[in-house]
Amino acid sequence: MLLIKSQRSHLIRMGKRKIKGMAVTFETDRIGNKIDRKAMEKALKKCMATNPTLINDFKQDEIIGGVDRVVVTNEGVEIEAELFENNVQSDQSWDLINKGIIKGLGIGGIVRASKYRYGINEITDFDVWSFAICKNPIHKSCIITKNTDEFKTGILELENHHKIVIGL
Repeated sequence: MLLIKSQRSHLIRMGKRKIKGMAVTFETDRIGNKIDRKAMEKALKKCMATNPTLINDFKQDEIIGGVDRVVVTNEGVEIEAELFENNVQSDQSWDLINKGIIKGLGIGGIVRASKYRYGINEITDFDVWSFAICKNPIHKSCIITKNTDEFKTGILELENHHKIVIGL
């Protein structure tokens, strides 16, 4: 919804800004890490029980949304997330996504155990801390494949708290 207050107040925009895409694959990444599918499934179960966040470029103090859905496929982990409304960092990130400047997705966390063989670091135990939008994803295929804005209606609110609904 769109809430417009008096001339002295500010515009508040409400709706749903959603993204979808592959956050990590089970292939070897550009720095030589490969995550085991079972390790990722275990980590995701734990993470999804704790209200997972979407952050900006792996900066833990820049939370821009939440992850609503995670699906483990044969290729990797696909996520659906929603960016917050009326949050400066989320608004800026949404603009950069729509302009195609930010296209990547990723997963942040900590490696608990791994095995190094033949030049590949196979991750066998992992904790997922957050999901991120980023300019340079660790896997080329980890990109935002869909972004939608479900903004549709508006409300005009005057100083004396009378409301006029517009755009319905």
